[in-house]
Amino acid sequence: MPASNADPDELIRLSHVPRELRTVTADGETVTYSRLHVAALNDTVPIETRGTRYFARRRDLPVIAARLGLQLRVTPHAPAVAHAV
Repeated sequence: MPASNADPDELIRLSHVPRELRTVTADGETVTYSRLHVAALNDTVPIETRGTRYFARRRDLPVIAARLGLQLRVTPHAPAVAHAV
């Protein structure tokens, strides 16, 4: 399913999140599963648990990418934000 048509509430297994991050980052950047797992354990990224498994919501991928220091992809409908100096 293309990311643009994907359900934002879809749960993605933590082991699949590094691959999915490529859909929201510039140049398809991603992180290792190990780095993501440590961030999840430290509550650095929004992760949900179901039993003993970790999941992320598709809508949280940009937040996860930003908190892990990845550069987000600029989309045509996302206006540039001017920062006051």
